[in-house]
Amino acid sequence: MCIANQNYIIQAIEAVLTWDISDDAVSSAVADQAKLMAGFDCEQSYLDIQQ
Repeated sequence: MCIANQNYIIQAIEAVLTWDISDDAVSSAVADQAKLMAGFDCEQSYLDIQQ
């Protein structure tokens, strides 16, 4: 995970746990939510950020 996202993980977890989604989707949702909170482009793939 990108360093910038680490600042938002707890907040993202708290937000995602209030959503009505399947357990299988939680990890992806947390990563995506943290990415949005960190200001990354929501249309950009996480794999593109790593490169």
